[in-house]
Amino acid sequence: MRTPPVAPTHPLMLSIASDPGRRWRDLVRVLVVAIGLALAMAIPAATPAAALGDEITQISAGPAHACAVKSSGLVYCWGRNHKGQLGDGTTQTRRTPVKVVVRMGERGGAQLKGVVEVAAGLESTCARRSNDTVWCWGSDGSGQLGNGPGSPSTIKVAVKVALPDAKKPLQITAGWYHACARTTGHSTYCWGGNNYGQLGDGTFTSRAAPVSVGLTSNVAAGPYHTCGAGGPGALCWGRNNQGQLGHGALNQSSKSPQPVRRNNSTDLKDVSQLTVGTSHSCARMTNRTIRCWGLGSSGQLGNNSTGPTQRADTAVKSMDTAAHLASGDNHSCARTTDRRVWCWGSNDDRQLGKGSAVTFKKKPVRVAGLTNVTHVAVNGTFADGGYSCALKSDRTVWCWGSNTKGQLGRGGSGKSKDPQRVRF
Repeated sequence: MRTPPVAPTHPLMLSIASDPGRRWRDLVRVLVVAIGLALAMAIPAATPAAALGDEITQISAGPAHACAVKSSGLVYCWGRNHKGQLGDGTTQTRRTPVKVVVRMGERGGAQLKGVVEVAAGLESTCARRSNDTVWCWGSDGSGQLGNGPGSPSTIKVAVKVALPDAKKPLQITAGWYHACARTTGHSTYCWGGNNYGQLGDGTFTSRAAPVSVGLTSNVAAGPYHTCGAGGPGALCWGRNNQGQLGHGALNQSSKSPQPVRRNNSTDLKDVSQLTVGTSHSCARMTNRTIRCWGLGSSGQLGNNSTGPTQRADTAVKSMDTAAHLASGDNHSCARTTDRRVWCWGSNDDRQLGKGSAVTFKKKPVRVAGLTNVTHVAVNGTFADGGYSCALKSDRTVWCWGSNTKGQLGRGGSGKSKDPQRVRF
């Protein structure tokens, strides 16, 4: 009969049995090792610093898609994607955020990173990076990618905007078919479609590369017109079919910047921020009041009237603590110093945060349940509806209004008057 094999004995146990004098010392060693292993398994792996601080820092609302920048320098977008404006390599509508994965330059280039600001247009998106460059992707049908003539691009590749080397971008903005960048030296450069003079270069010729506009300290691009805060005050240029340029005349488009008039004899000065919708424009003043001009049929001027005005001659009602401003298709929203949000204008899609009984508001109404807001972004189109978004101090993003193309970023469909948290 075979003898069963003897199980091997651990050397440490042999030493304990053969040398009683070392028994207690070796037992202590065993206990120390066991406790150390237990603690190692109990303590979770350290979280990378980038993950701990990867928070939303900025948001932008395009007509039917929106984007957000994270502190890691990555960009996430959601909504309509028929021209690849979400940058995820497809043309599929996305109802929750997807990471922008477009690569810079030719295929095989580095993934887009280091982003500090994003601007969502109609069919394209642009990003400003920390290395003082601007990159765009999506449709280039009017030259709105800004990479110069004769340089074809695809929806899956981000192309570098051909800004002058000596000019560092400080701010970007995107309209429907054009975009602009404010650079060092208070210069502004625009590129893309120019059928109404929205580039401000003195022509009606579309440009595939940036052209100089002049000196501004703030710039905002709408569908077919652009405004900027210049040395003499507020300036606007482009389409003027509803008086949105604010220079006092109607149906006179301008291919170069024109001063916005406060009244017949005074230009609008002391402007902190300019925003533009489809046919109206607004200015947040240094005294925290707001003035709007242009089309007012949906109450988007906020002056308790539906009449138009070709000058910035009236202020938005009951608004004297505005800290941030955003304008979209036919509505606007402001974040006040108490970090609440007030909106006015069209409410066809609940973009003011009110129910179906309210079609528009001629003066600001507060969005219920929304507090601790740091930034607002709004937009919309007649076809896809209007919507609004807010970035809160806890770095969460909330959107409300139309959701026809997934603009609310919550998944599903259906408009909402109540702010919905974007599902990152």
